[in-house]
Amino acid sequence: MTDEPMMSKSEIAMINDILDKLKPKFCLEWGGGRSTEYFPKQHPGITQWVAVEHNGHWVQRVAPTLPDNAMIIWSPDNEWYIDCVKHSRVFDFILVDGLMREQCLDMARKILSPDGVVLLHDAGRAEYEHFITRNNGEMIAEGEIPQKDGGYAHRGIAKFGASL
Repeated sequence: MTDEPMMSKSEIAMINDILDKLKPKFCLEWGGGRSTEYFPKQHPGITQWVAVEHNGHWVQRVAPTLPDNAMIIWSPDNEWYIDCVKHSRVFDFILVDGLMREQCLDMARKILSPDGVVLLHDAGRAEYEHFITRNNGEMIAEGEIPQKDGGYAHRGIAKFGASL
C-alpha cells in the first residue's frame, strides 16, 4: 500500500492544513482506506480516527497498516454503515468519502462538535451540487478534472461547519 491517500496532492495538502489548524482530537471517516492510515500518522495529536468501511476485503487489507490512534469498522449493512457511530461520541473532524454520502453528511451534522469541520471528498460530482448549496457548504477544491482517457476524476472537496 502506498503512503498517500487516493486524492490529489493539493487535496492532501488542503486536508493537512485544515487538520493542523483545527487540531481535532476525535475524527470520523466514512470510506476507510489509505487516508485512514495517512492522516492519523501525520497528526499524532489526533486521539482517535475511526473509519467506517463497507468492503470487508478492503478492511482486512487496511487494518494491519493503521497506527495506534486509528481503527476501521467493517459495516456491510447499509443502514448500519451510517448509524454505527451515532451514539458513540461527538467528532471534531469528519471526512465523508464512502457510500451513501448525502446520508452520511446528514448524520455528520448530528455528531459534529460545534467548532468541527466536515469535508466531502469527490464533491465535484454534479449530483452533490444541490446538497452542498442546501447545506451552506463551500467548495474549497475543484472537481471534475479531465483525464487522458476522456473521462473525469471526480475530485474536489466541499467543507461544512466551522470556518478556519
